[in-house]
Amino acid sequence: AASSEGCSLSGDNSIDDDIPGTTVSSNPQTASVLASITAINPGDENDIAPGNSYQSKETFLATLHRHFLFEKYHSLPGMCALTMYCVAHISCYEAAASIHSYLFRQQKNQDFVYFATFIVGLILIRLSGSIWNWLSEERYVGVKFDMHNKLRLRDIDARFLRWIKNRPMLRSWI
Repeated sequence: AASSEGCSLSGDNSIDDDIPGTTVSSNPQTASVLASITAINPGDENDIAPGNSYQSKETFLATLHRHFLFEKYHSLPGMCALTMYCVAHISCYEAAASIHSYLFRQQKNQDFVYFATFIVGLILIRLSGSIWNWLSEERYVGVKFDMHNKLRLRDIDARFLRWIKNRPMLRSWI
């Protein structure tokens, strides 16, 4: 069994996050792979930056392996989530477009249908408050201040926005 500082491999290809003295599986194949990955280049001690916790240089293969593990555990889940989001978005869009075209297939003036759909969409994102997510931080703070004042004046749009805000499921669907 070999031990190393930093990232180490075990028999199940998991990583140990910077736990000093972590031992590696006694499997001879794993030990030989790890030995070839973590082979240290002989070098001058002056080549190491001050404050670096490692006392030696990594080989190219060890650096590549470390980068691969980082991407596998941190970037790959994000890429999978983004892909699933895109597939779900496209599926919902296709369903909505099919329903929309079915409902308005008899309408002769299709330009009006698309314009009316656009206007209804703008009204919905205004009523839910989602339109202000597209503003800068400074303007968003201003909108929050003004909407607070409108709520104190009991304006209908501010009360409706508060009603929607208290129903997060409805707000997410809008």
